[in-house]
Amino acid sequence: MKNVEKRILYKVAQKLFEEVTAMFAFYPIISSHFKHKFGKESYEMFIDNPAAFYKGLEEILGAGAITVIGVMGTFLVESYGINCTPEEFVKLVTKGDKLSKNRLYEILANTICVQSKEKPNQSVGLEHTIKSVESALRKEDALTHIMRRYYDRS
Repeated sequence: MKNVEKRILYKVAQKLFEEVTAMFAFYPIISSHFKHKFGKESYEMFIDNPAAFYKGLEEILGAGAITVIGVMGTFLVESYGINCTPEEFVKLVTKGDKLSKNRLYEILANTICVQSKEKPNQSVGLEHTIKSVESALRKEDALTHIMRRYYDRS
């Protein structure tokens, strides 16, 4: 995965965590735990190693970790119309194998398409989706564009 793709996915994951954990008001606790234990933000762990992210979340919340992951999946379905059930989203995060990680990346990339009003293409994978988003952005830096869209929405 290219650096720009990873940075974009980090920003998408960060925004997702901020929006979902705002409901529970414990993002600072989660963030602190992940920084201390893994030396990374929670959203970085989510992208880099979803299964380890889940285990770290489970250390903090116990059985409530599944609920938070499920709420994330539900939020993505309701807010972005992703083609994934909350139950499938939970399985993708907890399984953490390469195929599951790629599917998670596609889901997050498709949220970018929704934000930029591009039509997502779920059958061709992350690389094509990222390329279509980048081409839709033309000369504008992809990360700047995504950040502006998210913060304009808030």
